[in-house]
Amino acid sequence: MNKKDIINLSIILGIITIYILVNLILGNSYISQIDYISQHFRISEYLRELFYSNFNLFPTFALNLGAGQNIFYLAYHGLFSPITILSYFFPFIKMQYFVVGINIILLFLSIIFFYYWLKPKFHINTTWVSTFIFAFSGPLIYHTHRHIMFNNYMLFLVLALIFTDRYFDKNKKSALIIVTFLIIMMSFYYSALSITTICIYALYKYISINKKINIKKLVKESFKFIILMIIPILMAAFFILPTIYAIKNGRSDTLKTLNLLNVLIPHFQIDNFFYKSYSVGLSCLLIYSIINLFINKKKENIVLAIICSIFLVFPFICYALNGFMYLDGKCFIPLLPLFVYTIAIFIEDVRIKDYNYKALFTITYIIMLIIAFTNLNYKYLYIFVIDNACIFFGLLLYKYKHKEVLFYVPITLFMIILCFSINNNDKLVKRQTLKDINNINDNININYDKNYRTANLLYLLENVNNILDIDYNTTSIYSSLENKYYTNFVRNIFQNEVYNKDYHTITNSNNILFNMYMSNLYLINDYDIIGYEKTDNNLYKNPDVYSIGYANKNIMSKEEFDTLNYPYNIDALMKYTIVDEKLPYIYDKKDVKKYNKKVELINSNTNYTINNNNYIIDVIDTGYIKLKLDDEVKDKILVITLNMNYNEKFDTKITINNTINTLSYKDWKYHNNNYTFHYVIGNTNELDIELTKGHYEISDINIYVLDYNNYKYINQKHDNFNITDTNNKIKGNINVSEDSYFNLSIPYDKGFNIKVDNKIIDYELINTSFIGFKIEKGYHEIEITYNPPYAKLGSLISLIGVIIFISFLWRDLNEKN
Repeated sequence: MNKKDIINLSIILGIITIYILVNLILGNSYISQIDYISQHFRISEYLRELFYSNFNLFPTFALNLGAGQNIFYLAYHGLFSPITILSYFFPFIKMQYFVVGINIILLFLSIIFFYYWLKPKFHINTTWVSTFIFAFSGPLIYHTHRHIMFNNYMLFLVLALIFTDRYFDKNKKSALIIVTFLIIMMSFYYSALSITTICIYALYKYISINKKINIKKLVKESFKFIILMIIPILMAAFFILPTIYAIKNGRSDTLKTLNLLNVLIPHFQIDNFFYKSYSVGLSCLLIYSIINLFINKKKENIVLAIICSIFLVFPFICYALNGFMYLDGKCFIPLLPLFVYTIAIFIEDVRIKDYNYKALFTITYIIMLIIAFTNLNYKYLYIFVIDNACIFFGLLLYKYKHKEVLFYVPITLFMIILCFSINNNDKLVKRQTLKDINNINDNININYDKNYRTANLLYLLENVNNILDIDYNTTSIYSSLENKYYTNFVRNIFQNEVYNKDYHTITNSNNILFNMYMSNLYLINDYDIIGYEKTDNNLYKNPDVYSIGYANKNIMSKEEFDTLNYPYNIDALMKYTIVDEKLPYIYDKKDVKKYNKKVELINSNTNYTINNNNYIIDVIDTGYIKLKLDDEVKDKILVITLNMNYNEKFDTKITINNTINTLSYKDWKYHNNNYTFHYVIGNTNELDIELTKGHYEISDINIYVLDYNNYKYINQKHDNFNITDTNNKIKGNINVSEDSYFNLSIPYDKGFNIKVDNKIIDYELINTSFIGFKIEKGYHEIEITYNPPYAKLGSLISLIGVIIFISFLWRDLNEKN
């Protein structure tokens, strides 16, 4: 690159650097409050610690998260990512800094190589303006601090486009295979459309080289290129196949109802391509550019225009790319380089005055009017109008004043204002907040026991995937995938409070019965919970919790269990092992009593009315209600349920004695469907209730009273499993006093290999969600390993793919340039 190129890139990178520095000066951490702090560096941090514990580059099981999960449920969040693996060589750099730093570097390299890709094809001014549009598009900068998986593959996608040129110019294939493989490993979700983008550009390139198209030859060359794209897929099969199983068995389905007409009827998807970070995030200059490609009449341009138009007007493609769950423009982000390339063609045509401005203006503004009138409810319609005005006057000024800068300034100015407006909408975590979280976690002093778990109740979302030590096991997990049996257990059996506004984020709970059942020996907390005694700063311990593994002779049939309503089913679950056998009914409801006495109102800043047994409450800011129950429940466990019969256009929350339940607004794509709030609290007969702003219609309020003493010594009746080793396996011993069922509170899944006294045995689904098997009286050695389904087949296919790749590499190295 020459001096002008360096200046051009320095301007773009300099503006981004200033933006980052300003955020740091303002005390921000360049980490979003949404997901980044809870997922993006936490899971990578855990994977690095897991590697240091056993030096296994390809682990199979995440014992520490979500009560124990198939490691491929973390596939979307950096599992086997080149960046995650690179971090293993830098243990002295905290992962929160490493991930932020590496994603800024990836952003800069993506911009530099995009410029490098365009440079031989266009004038230097066109190259600079187009790269500027690419850099300041909606998603590129935004997702370096929001959702890194949305564009962390972009560097390799741009390199793939460069190597596609090299493939056609020099018949070199190996570099294209490598970078395509890296795209898959960086982000399997975006790899499909990334590969599609590469293929579209390859088709465009082929047609541009071969002016006379022979259909038979085109099919043959297309087949050869598709084979080339299949090789990196084969190489990544060790990752792809187990991930497919994980998606099939742990996909986070949306609970939002979708209007089928919005999916099937073609229409211009303005929301999926313009002005947003969860989209391609471009200006409507893209529409001008696509229309220009049609008017241009070059075969390769017309083909490119047709393909781009299909993406823009057929929402079913968006629905399919989002896993048939919802319509969200984030799936189109891999098309960004291709769309900006079409813009570069248009800018170049304008620069050299090789375009039909009358036809362009006429067709474009007819289409723009149609788009405007069919999107009158679109909240950013005013931006659409301003955008068009900037482009129109820029084109007009250039046509009559003949100065390129008059065309470039409105385009670039609009993009940079749009970009930083979008970025300003993301709330970043303050550095002091991160410091506070780290200080609390660093000051926790626990001698971890492999037979138990720990629940961190401080900063619930921020710590949901935070593994404080490799021997720290927890019940929380926040991932795009998770074990469906475990999710069902937390949400539909125990019915823990739903803290977050989505259904699938499993945060730690202060539910005493859940914590006992799930072996949470320690709680990291700043308030008292029944059964737990404070032992250190923010540390509570309960000796009555169950071990992760134990033998229990008391069993109940699943048939009987299914007849029990909440919370009677929880009472039964605490006492019995639930098995799929025909057994006599044995459950006695005496230990669960419904509270029917008067509830006294002590204090409130909120009024209510009663209409058809609904409590109608309107809260302008924050509502407070304090209630008092009879003194006899003061030392008991209270289970409270209530129905939420109204859904706001924003999230509403009700907190009772530190337990928070959230109902997300119904139109959100990850709507949590939490229309019944459940609370399990204890050691008090006073209820401190807080309601966030909103309108509430509440009915069917029920209170149940349970005696903690009924559960306090149950663990002493168990024969506990003594875990001695958790390095790539779970190994231990147990002395069973009489024939029983072995209970392991690790979620059931396919792929476990269980040996009892060195003999492989079959296991089954017990307690609705977990692993169990019959075990005879006596002393036993038990070893449990996990082999993800399809992992062996995937490894074999990957080996074949690598062998094929080596043959291509050998050919490339030995062919003359």
